[in-house]
Amino acid sequence: LRERSFELGAMGTVHEALIAAGALPHPDVPGGEDAQAWVGRTDWLFTAWIKIDRAALESKRVDLALERIDTVADVLVNGIRVGCVADEFLPARWAVKAFLREGLNEIEIRVRGPVSAVEALERSRGARPVNGDWTPFSFLRKSACNFGWDWGPKVPTVGIGAARIEAWSGARIQHVRPLVTACDARVATLEVHIETERAGGTPIDISVQVDAPDGRIWHADTTVDEGGHAVVRVAIEHPLRWWPRGQGEQMLHAVRVVAREGDAVLDVADRRIGLRTVALETTKDDWGTSFVVRVNDRPIWCRGANWIPISLFPRSAVACDYDAMIGLAVEANSTMLRVWGGGIDEADAFYDACDRAGVLVWQDFAFACATYPEEAPYPELIEAEARHQVARLSCHPSVVLWCGGNEDILAWWSWGWQERLRSEQTWGRHYWLDLLPRVVAELDPTRPYWPESPYAGSMDRHPNDPDHGDRHTWDAKLEQYRAIVPRFCSEFGHQSPPTLGTLRQVLSEAECELGSLELAHRQRAWGGDRFQYTPLLTERFPPLRDRDEWIFAAQLLQARAYAIAIEWMRSNAPRCMGALYWQFNDVWRGHSWSVLDVARRPKPSFFSVRRACATQCLAIVPTEHGMDAVVCRAAHEAGSERSGSVRLRLVATSGEVLRDEELVPVSSSEWVARVSIPASFLTPRDPTRAMLVADFAELRATHWFVHDLAIAYERPEFRVTADGNDAYRLASSTVVRDLCCCTDLLGGATTLRPLEGMLTVLPGEATRIAFTGGALPSAEEVLACIRCANSMGR
Repeated sequence: LRERSFELGAMGTVHEALIAAGALPHPDVPGGEDAQAWVGRTDWLFTAWIKIDRAALESKRVDLALERIDTVADVLVNGIRVGCVADEFLPARWAVKAFLREGLNEIEIRVRGPVSAVEALERSRGARPVNGDWTPFSFLRKSACNFGWDWGPKVPTVGIGAARIEAWSGARIQHVRPLVTACDARVATLEVHIETERAGGTPIDISVQVDAPDGRIWHADTTVDEGGHAVVRVAIEHPLRWWPRGQGEQMLHAVRVVAREGDAVLDVADRRIGLRTVALETTKDDWGTSFVVRVNDRPIWCRGANWIPISLFPRSAVACDYDAMIGLAVEANSTMLRVWGGGIDEADAFYDACDRAGVLVWQDFAFACATYPEEAPYPELIEAEARHQVARLSCHPSVVLWCGGNEDILAWWSWGWQERLRSEQTWGRHYWLDLLPRVVAELDPTRPYWPESPYAGSMDRHPNDPDHGDRHTWDAKLEQYRAIVPRFCSEFGHQSPPTLGTLRQVLSEAECELGSLELAHRQRAWGGDRFQYTPLLTERFPPLRDRDEWIFAAQLLQARAYAIAIEWMRSNAPRCMGALYWQFNDVWRGHSWSVLDVARRPKPSFFSVRRACATQCLAIVPTEHGMDAVVCRAAHEAGSERSGSVRLRLVATSGEVLRDEELVPVSSSEWVARVSIPASFLTPRDPTRAMLVADFAELRATHWFVHDLAIAYERPEFRVTADGNDAYRLASSTVVRDLCCCTDLLGGATTLRPLEGMLTVLPGEATRIAFTGGALPSAEEVLACIRCANSMGR
């Protein structure tokens, strides 16, 4: 295909090389973050020698191509500078034939230390606000969270991606944009746009083949115009459509594009696509302005999470990591992930995994929590990276929304930044309201564009207006979520520590203790533990006896917060049509808002969001006149059709059933069916010794009338017996609230994890606890791992 291709390898980052060589500790070990601080202030030289043969030099073009360079660098070939870069999000390519010789050639990449570079830019251009006390990252086109965030360390990376020398003639394919311009059950229209780079004036022919999963094949041919562009249109009758998970199958079609010069094949590009349409409905209604994602003209209630980089050094992540992580997101019943603008341009493997799993992707452009200069060279860089990213991701059916960035307009509105900026300073508005929508409209009009998150649809409204657009709810905790009904909540969260077993993997027992300097060092959120934990733990739990109880109690509050928020938003459909909690994954052993810690161990919140995001969930929510039991449904998803009655029970903490009644819920929309709970269930004689239980099919919801501190819990009593090769049966003789099996406490690097958690078990009931990822523990080990709310502080 290409006449010659010489691989220089995938280099990764300086950090990874030094860690592998034993010259630098990992940033996640005690002292590791401080030990690597010098890396970001140091200039680095990458050097490779490559032998080029005569045949390669006889090609019309010989290019040096790099997947990416992180971040400010000069590139030299045999001592001659051939290019300079300043954008992590852009691949780089230079024609270097004139600088090469037959035999051995030297390639040098001289990378500037990113911290030194960004500080120099700030001095020359004038300071401007960014979130936190972090390095002024907005002056570099680089992953913002590299410079520190409230969930991660400061580890500004330096490195390069895959590098190679390519010798070619005729033409090469730069981009393939397969756009589904129309699609219904009868016919789909596919427009395949091909961008080529040519070496010479010979006519270039393009052929496109589309292969359907059922064996049908379509062909189309065309020629490249003088600008290097070609487009073919294919009409596909009775298309096998791609659907989000639960709504239908994820049918993927193979698209092969071949560039020819006469009979000679010059280049080939392969893509996998899904035939579907997507739209963002933002129409005026009785509540304000809607925010509804539609796929194949079907409204989707989006449940899921925000996604941050998969590791501190994401360039080394491999495809199987993404497959495993997306599998866990599916296990948590996610139907959407938001790729957050402060992270990275995720690898193709991430989107491939989402395509296969039917997980929708909300894709931010690379902006977050800052003011961005609009003077040269930034607009040119940003337009180039936007064009590259839109073209790269246009083939993925999972990508359903382009979003300008994260909390930049909100910060300008609400964080005092208007007042801090000088009158002549720009701040980024041009990118989100002009440049990016123009690029998307030109290159990918098949997907909607949204200026920012959050955004209320107009610069005349506060970006966080709950009646319009999407909202970030950071101004409420736990039950306070119920005071706000957003149209779509794209961020909300509650912090918790990692699991104790994950901490123990790198910290000593002394460093794991509450109050240790090492744990304090890993708290990056505003106000520290005193703000994030102390008030709520003190208000809701009896005095906690030790570190283990403190960690579990903090994680319980996170789990309850996520359940309250998601159930509340779902119970308010169709006014609210989406909930994406912050955040799914993690990068180190620090306090964060994740449901999976960095060792991929589930916190209790993983199980609460899985239950709240299920196709059907049952919730007990307050109303103006009392409380309702609400069956929340994901309309059109398999499993959303279950019907029946809701069994209500008022149960004493001793297990005695004080009141028992079955009522039939009434649908108020395709998303919600509800039943009003009689007042007799809401006024127990002693609220400290009672709970409300609602059951619908196998779904359960509970309501406690007072906080744990005041509840007269019975001491939990249960027994555990084997139940097959991978599970145990837990039978209880008391009420057990929020039961979790914390397998991280088994010690070592165990990968064993439970498949259930946050369970409420009544006297006389039994539940099955299954495991995956390792050998089944003994019954005694299972008992030692069980934690529940009943035993906290008692």
